[in-house]
Formats: sequence, structure tokens, C-alpha cells
Amino acid sequence: MEKKAFVNSDGDFLIMPEKGRLDIQTEMGKLMVRPGEMVVVQSGLKFKVSLPDGPSRGYVREIYAAHFELPELGPLGATGLADMRDFEHPIAGFDIDRTNWEIVYKITGQLLHANRITPLLMLSDGLEITCHHADPSSLALLTARSKVPGTPLVDICVIGPHWDVMDGYGPPYFHRNSACELITFVTVPSSGTFRPAFESGIVNYQTVFAPHGPLAAEHKTAVEEKLGPTYNYDGFIIEPSSPLLFTEFARKSPKFKEHDVALWKGLEPTFMKHVDQVNARLKAAGLPLLVQGN
Repeated sequence: MEKKAFVNSDGDFLIMPEKGRLDIQTEMGKLMVRPGEMVVVQSGLKFKVSLPDGPSRGYVREIYAAHFELPELGPLGATGLADMRDFEHPIAGFDIDRTNWEIVYKITGQLLHANRITPLLMLSDGLEITCHHADPSSLALLTARSKVPGTPLVDICVIGPHWDVMDGYGPPYFHRNSACELITFVTVPSSGTFRPAFESGIVNYQTVFAPHGPLAAEHKTAVEEKLGPTYNYDGFIIEPSSPLLFTEFARKSPKFKEHDVALWKGLEPTFMKHVDQVNARLKAAGLPLLVQGN
């Protein structure tokens, strides 16, 4: 998997090599998995696999609707089953390669391809931004519980017309959710820090684990305009924990549009502006330096 990464948005992978080691790099860091060991790669994590011993074979188990976790010990006692100390975890690393990568997304059983810079950049999946934008989940009006603790089947968030008083960056930060986002506006403000990229009555959809955030034009406006109280939008957000599928009628509609990635062109991770300072500190500490790709 040279210059290639995979992300499973459908479920967790349990991988057990039977022959040949697996050198696995994820957004959390690196893991060397040997025959006789197993590794769990949770849904939504981008990862690549290298084969230091040549061809490898083994077993892969994929699960849906839940995550792998340690069993409850119960009456078996502290040593009856696997303990946390029996497991290893990756050590955080940084990959600031700026060359082009291919990313394969598995969503609802389909394989989709995308090209972008390294998906294994630590610290963030996009830009590091200081903001004062409230999490829309705090506006949840209704929720439906799922069988997974802490994961709702769906949240309904209502954003009523309101005044925003901010002393920082306005649009939502670049992020990704373990749920989908389906957003629509009842009314669109004539002015304000946050200007939707679509009209009222139109639905905007972001699938599960898809990185997203304000467009380049929105970012520029928010940075340059004079901040003050703004009367903001009226709409609602539906956040299901499972991907949504579009009907053929919707997909064939002349109003169906996919986001043009050029709308985000020009945005750069602010972390990249500080690579020299980071390398200076790493050198002083006797640690390996960050190597920037071409």
C-alpha cells in the first residue's frame, strides 16, 4: 500500500496474521503485528499496511453495529480474562507528506476512491482552528437510543433563529463525526458570519466519518469581516449513526449535486507553518525529525 490508505466506515476490523508481519500505520500511530497477535482497527480510521516479510496471510473479521471491547471480568476475577495491560497501543506519530495519496473508502459495502495529501497527518484531519462555534449536538431536541451505549440511533437538532455574539472564528471547525449530518435551512440569513452554501429547502449531506468544514470563501469572510452580534439561521440537523442511501429518483434529479472539492482549494493546515519550530524542538530532545514530502 504505497501512497495508499483504506478506511472502513461500515465496521471494525479484527486482523490476525498467520504468516508474515503486518506493519500497520493509522492516524493514531504505528503498530507491528506479528503472527500469533491480533489487531483491531476501528471503523472510520484511515490506515495503510506494509509487509516487511513479504507476502502475508491470515484472518480478518469485520463486525457492524458495535465495537470490539474487553469482556467484563465478573466473578472470574482479575486474571480470568484478558486485561488492559495485555494489549498494546500505537505511539503517536506525525506524517506530513504533501504528495498525492489514494484513499479507498468502504461505505455501505461500496468501495469509493479519492485523492488527497497524506491521510495520516496527526493532530487533525484538516485545519487547526480556534473557534467559538457551539457543537450542534447541544441543540438536540429529540433522540432515539440504539443498542450501543453512548451512540444514538438518530439525533434531531433544531436551530431556531437566534443572535450569535462571538469574539473569535465563526464557522464550525473542520471535523468528522461518527454520525452522518443531514442539514437543511428553513430560512437563510441575509447577512452573518456563517453563510450556507445552499438555499433554504435544499438538503446538504455529509456521510459518516467524512471530514468536512467551511468552504474557502466562508473561511476568508469569517477571518476578514468585523465581528459582532449577528442574527443567524433557522434550520435543523438530522444526525443518524448509520449512512443514508439516496433513491434513484433523488440521484437522477437535475438538482442533485456533489460537492466540488475545488471549493476548499487554498486551505492549508496551520500546523505546516510550524514544522521548522517542531523540528528544532525534536532535534534538541534527540528525537527523529519530521520529514516533509515534496
